[in-house]
Amino acid sequence: MYTQSMIYNGNENPIYSHTLEEFINAGDVSSAPTFDTWCFAEKSNNIHYCMKNVIDDYLPELKSLSTHIYLNDEELRKYNYKPKLLSADVYGSTDLYYLILLLNGICNVKEFKDINPILLISKSDMFSFISDIIRGERSSIEEYNSVHLKNKVLRVE
Repeated sequence: MYTQSMIYNGNENPIYSHTLEEFINAGDVSSAPTFDTWCFAEKSNNIHYCMKNVIDDYLPELKSLSTHIYLNDEELRKYNYKPKLLSADVYGSTDLYYLILLLNGICNVKEFKDINPILLISKSDMFSFISDIIRGERSSIEEYNSVHLKNKVLRVE
């Protein structure tokens, strides 16, 4: 009886990635969502504040899409304390570094050191899921932001 064995290629499907390089190369998507599209925001003295990030409400779903990726020693040194660099390399945007921290239970860039394996979501899954979230939350975000992004000038006396 003939049996066919299948070798899964991490460069083609991020689920089978074993290295960061395979993970980055899998599922290439052209444009990254931006942080301001998923925030309820306010503006004061020309400073833009994110008051609520809707992505936080979807953490369990995001974690279910994530994959453990092992970093080699060189990659660990490169990305220690630099989740924005990792976000730029994996997703083509620094706006998603917050999600890397969130997925890995980290609140502060200073804690982003020697994390191995690291939880990441493939670029195509990340962009698709965030697009779905934005589509579902867009009207609420736009309504809130249209009122609250008018510049408030606070005077200090």
